[in-house]
Amino acid sequence: MVKSTGIKSIVKSGIKSMVKSGIKSIVKSGIQSLYIAKTKRDSDMYTRRDYLYKRCTHSEYYSQFVTEEIRNYVKRRIGLDNILKSNDEWFNDIPLKRWDSIAYNLRALVGDQLLTETQAGWCLSTATCISKEAARQLKESAYANLC
Repeated sequence: MVKSTGIKSIVKSGIKSMVKSGIKSIVKSGIQSLYIAKTKRDSDMYTRRDYLYKRCTHSEYYSQFVTEEIRNYVKRRIGLDNILKSNDEWFNDIPLKRWDSIAYNLRALVGDQLLTETQAGWCLSTATCISKEAARQLKESAYANLC
């Protein structure tokens, strides 16, 4: 038979450890929030860290890389007709091979300075996200011109 004082001490120590771990996580997240706020630029440029900590959306983060030149490149290589025919919100009905094939030339259009300022690395997934964001902008623009 277990004494009631034994149960009370077990519960009490369990609560203490939960409170301690809870405080640690609150302090840790608070420090991360302060760091993000401190490193945020006045120019509305989002860093990779901002994106990972959900301070901006996927679209907000990748749209800062899209220029008119990139939109024209995507329009030429993927085709405006393919973009407009796409029924998938993320253009997944256009083969990934097509998106990957434009990555290498897209790298030169984005430029090193912007990648450095936003702390973004370059890989096929980055190129694909930028290309698909450009495609989304092209599609929205085409539909806006119809209205």
